[in-house]
Amino acid sequence: MAWGPWAYNDSSAYVSAARNFAQGNGSVIQHATGKIKRLTEFPPFYPFFLSLFGGLDGNYIAITRVVNSVLFAVSIFIFYSILLTISQNSLISSTITLLFASFGPIIQIFTGAMSETLFLPLLFLMWFFLILYLKGRRNLLTFSLLTIFSALLPITRYAGIVFNGVIFIILMLDQTKSLRKRIAFSTTFLVISYSPIAFWSISLLNDFGKFAGKNFGFGWGIFRAFFESFKILISVIGDWMPYAKEYPGSWKIIIAQTFLAITVLLVIAISVYWFFKEKNKQTNFKTTFYLSTNLSLVAYIALVIFMRATSSPQIDIINRTLLPLFPLILISITQIISRLLSSPRFNKLLIAAGITLAAFIVRYNHQTNIEYINNLHTNGIGYTARQFVESGIIEALEELDENRITISNLSGFVLFHTNKFPILIENFPNYRYGEGNAYGEKGFREDDAALILFK
Repeated sequence: MAWGPWAYNDSSAYVSAARNFAQGNGSVIQHATGKIKRLTEFPPFYPFFLSLFGGLDGNYIAITRVVNSVLFAVSIFIFYSILLTISQNSLISSTITLLFASFGPIIQIFTGAMSETLFLPLLFLMWFFLILYLKGRRNLLTFSLLTIFSALLPITRYAGIVFNGVIFIILMLDQTKSLRKRIAFSTTFLVISYSPIAFWSISLLNDFGKFAGKNFGFGWGIFRAFFESFKILISVIGDWMPYAKEYPGSWKIIIAQTFLAITVLLVIAISVYWFFKEKNKQTNFKTTFYLSTNLSLVAYIALVIFMRATSSPQIDIINRTLLPLFPLILISITQIISRLLSSPRFNKLLIAAGITLAAFIVRYNHQTNIEYINNLHTNGIGYTARQFVESGIIEALEELDENRITISNLSGFVLFHTNKFPILIENFPNYRYGEGNAYGEKGFREDDAALILFK
């Protein structure tokens, strides 16, 4: 990562808010004109987390690089621990962890300055302590840690709200506790885990009348929007299959994607069936955890579709948006395999077939990742790319007087490197400034402003 981590507009907002946190200004963006705007589109914990390491004058590019490496290692370790706990098989756990660690979108997100790098390890910690809680180990301590990590999820990424809801349901269904204790624990969890995001949301709605920088509408077109969102979601997940992108529209790929979709539906259905048919619910924590992962899978898909169908501006359904689904699917597959391995006739056959398939997928992941990694190492991506670093423009921006107003058509780049959001030029009028109708230039009429333009 000689030129990493990659960064775009969202990264600029996170890093700028982190710098302002370190300065004691909170989660805000400073404008070149002197105005200060609260960062409403994203929750505050990730910028705050970065500010703990970056401080006032830290090199946030280098710091994010190190933080990402540590968070990636932590994510792999905790994910492996989850799989080992539910499968009791180190070979299966190691194989599926390797699938997770080599997955292209995972590699890409942990080489960028994005909040998912913190969200995923927090999510895994939440699941890990849920397993321990369901097993009945060190209940009070485990419950406290489960609640703390759950409370941090929504203020890292808003999607954490849905996972907390699932945990609340699972705590209510926990058959190892009496009804009175279930109500007490689940209510305590609900209040504490939602308190930080509740205070943040009330503040946003009170000050701006928006949540997550979006408005929500429920017109007649919502049903069409739901269907379109679902189609996009299926398309993105379908491309996770090996060679799906290389051979789009191929009948073999379509059949494989259909088979994958049916398999996922069966996995979800089986989890519900096992939970209600399990005779020894009080000791079999795996069944309850299996239900929790699949409820999370369904709830997260529903959230993404709902957000895209009702919000304005719409969210993008891309790999980054759907990233939590991949480890959920892997955990569900692990639970199915561990259940089948309890039957001796499936044991050797399943292990051999699983390792062979995993080796094929890991090899494909390596082939697709190596080009991306080489490009990131050699040229960089986004606002930290080699072309920018070696051009001298970053040094020129840093030498500008901090009180000097800037005007640019690439606001995210200027914000990332100066911590000041410039006056944004989106479209130039088709006449020279100073002639004819001067309305188009009114917003840029600033004395001694620095004009920063990119092709």
